[in-house]
Amino acid sequence: MKVFLNMLDMETIFTRQNEPQNIDRLAAQKQLYIEAKKAFIFMVFLAVPLTVTLAFVKIGFALFGIDITAFVNVYSVGVVIVELLLVNVVINGYKTDAAKIQEQFDCNVYQLDWHRIVVGKKPKQETINKYAAKLKKSEADLNKLYDWYPTELAAKDHLTAVLLCQKTNLNYDQAIRTYFKKLVYKISLAVFLLLIISALFFNYSFWDFVVKLFMSCLPVFAVGIKIILDQNKAIETASILAESIESILENNQIQVQDIRSVQDKLFANRKESGLIPEKLYDKIRQRLEDEMHRNAASF
Repeated sequence: MKVFLNMLDMETIFTRQNEPQNIDRLAAQKQLYIEAKKAFIFMVFLAVPLTVTLAFVKIGFALFGIDITAFVNVYSVGVVIVELLLVNVVINGYKTDAAKIQEQFDCNVYQLDWHRIVVGKKPKQETINKYAAKLKKSEADLNKLYDWYPTELAAKDHLTAVLLCQKTNLNYDQAIRTYFKKLVYKISLAVFLLLIISALFFNYSFWDFVVKLFMSCLPVFAVGIKIILDQNKAIETASILAESIESILENNQIQVQDIRSVQDKLFANRKESGLIPEKLYDKIRQRLEDEMHRNAASF
């Protein structure tokens, strides 16, 4: 009888997550992240393929006695400035709105009060409507929003299930960020090795290597370092939070304030974390979701 009552209680959580207003919230936050990622990809395009191309164009011109080092260096500095503006104004604005809408979704599903001191004002309904409508043009994307949290947790009591949903979210986030971070490491190393090979081929001195090649590709490494630092910070925060959740579960005395404290940190992590390219997310999404369901079934 107790298990049956617990399942009924949990069904209300899983029903709420699929209600129209909550699907709209998920759609809006997803679209906002997509908008932020578009700006991020534009920034990466300026910093990586275009910068590397210019570096080798400069080498080609040098073979004919034409030095465009000054132009390339000015471009590199300009890209760094554009990156700062995009990150601090455009991208962070989208991320903050997305994190607030995700928080509103969680508060409704978990039946938590809105923590105005930590989160600020609730997102405007007009913002939710605008970006949800934009995503709804793709039926495939919309279908991915249902059953956001794994139904394998239905047999757990309410507070335990909420904590496990939070932990599932963190595990999922850690896995994709770790994958992305390793990919950025590999790309950065490949670019650096390409520069070394080019320097050896053209018999550059160390100073020529720094001025003519490394400085030209500075935006590549600036973006790479920022991505790695951002992902490391998010992964570490998620790991600490997951450990906190495990400690709370082990004590077997879960309080609403424990859940609220975890949720506050989840919001901060979502707001501040670096972005993951959408195509990369789509590529490994199924594997991560299968892993999520296996883990949820074992809790």
